Amino acid sequence: MQNFSVTGINHKYAPLEVREVLAIADESLPIALRALRENHAVEQAMILSTCNRIEIICHASCPAMKDRVCDYLSAYHHVDRSFFEEYVYYHQGIDAVRHIFNVASGLDSMVLGETEILGQLKKAYLASSSEGATGRALNECMHAAFALAKKIHADTEISKGKLSVASVAVTFVKRVFDDLSRKTAMLVGLGETGRLLLTHLREVGIGHMIIVNRTLEHATNVAKTFNADAVPLELLEDYLARADIVISQTSAPTTIVSRAHVENALKRRHGKPMLLIDLAVPRDIQADVEELEGAYLYDIDDLEQVVAEAAEARTQEYERCQKLVDERIEAFVRHTGRQMVEPLISALHERAGAIVESELEHASLGNLTPEQREEVLRLTHRVVNKLLHPPTAFLKEEFQNGGVDARLLNISARMFGLPAPEQPPISEQRSANKDIAPQFIVAEQPEDATINRGATPPRLNRASLPISETKDTT
Repeated sequence: MQNFSVTGINHKYAPLEVREVLAIADESLPIALRALRENHAVEQAMILSTCNRIEIICHASCPAMKDRVCDYLSAYHHVDRSFFEEYVYYHQGIDAVRHIFNVASGLDSMVLGETEILGQLKKAYLASSSEGATGRALNECMHAAFALAKKIHADTEISKGKLSVASVAVTFVKRVFDDLSRKTAMLVGLGETGRLLLTHLREVGIGHMIIVNRTLEHATNVAKTFNADAVPLELLEDYLARADIVISQTSAPTTIVSRAHVENALKRRHGKPMLLIDLAVPRDIQADVEELEGAYLYDIDDLEQVVAEAAEARTQEYERCQKLVDERIEAFVRHTGRQMVEPLISALHERAGAIVESELEHASLGNLTPEQREEVLRLTHRVVNKLLHPPTAFLKEEFQNGGVDARLLNISARMFGLPAPEQPPISEQRSANKDIAPQFIVAEQPEDATINRGATPPRLNRASLPISETKDTT
């Protein structure tokens, strides 16, 4: 159990400026996983990278996992550890398993109880298992997490209302504009939440929608469902002036909406304001766009106020969900410990029995009657069982207390002349989530692309224009 660990940063502790540097694109996951396992001696690993968190989930016997992961992130992204290290959290053993279960169930999300993270976690797991980066321990942990998340969403009210980042973004839009029926919304990048955004915009009565995507065919197919226009990404600048609302959430490695793009669009809009919401990590829209008069830019972290208000109704369900988490952790610990302890105890008793049988065969017991020989055999077994009772009881007690790990089992095996317990075969289980669309292709980062950052930048001072001043008056 102690071999489980989670090292990461998330929206609670790390600003967006740090998260976007450490983000790992979906297309880069195979390379990133190989670098982690081969260069840092990690046996089993997963990488979860979303707009709100970057987490390295491991099952490994090597020590100092936090340092190893920090070294890995520093080397992979070509940044100094000092740039991000103060924001890093680390969980080990049962605490790591609890964190994984909470994340899967949406209990650690910015939007409490949201279900998008479950799909993202399944996608990360599928990528890792496809690379052979997961073994039995991590497989069983993740499937336990998926089963728990399903139960929590089905049996509690934590997900009532289908609150998500997409719905929060649209709620934010509604606060800014009174009448959406006369407004045009542009969605840049379909991504994982694209359809949700389009659905919510349609539900609140948006006048018109434009879908901008790198793959025009995909955008066209989706646009038919929502009666929207489909535009290729290379024509983004030409269509930008038509949008009152721009919501961007691509997986591009660099910004795709520049200050110049927005400045030109505002000139063509003749003073009409533009609301831009950037849900991407790394960001899609240049941060200095907010300096332009008439442009109101908000990023994923700026939605927290709306999230806090929407989550109030769900907080009373949180404790109920935590009880379900506790129950699943207890069951997982029992299952894991039993798998580790029972084979060793069986092997210990089998070896002892074999030694007794062997020694009796070589003993000079020819003058004993069959009944006497049977009595000697029973006596010998009783002595052996009494000798084995303390170590057997100790292992079972450690199992009940969750203290069994590979090191303890190896030491116990060596004490009694047994071979080290074999690692279980890698499970062939795979995630059944087949509805995952591939993201945009991201070019590999050049080896010399070192970012020279000795200190973490401060959180941007966002323009906090009162909602009333951005209300639509046209």
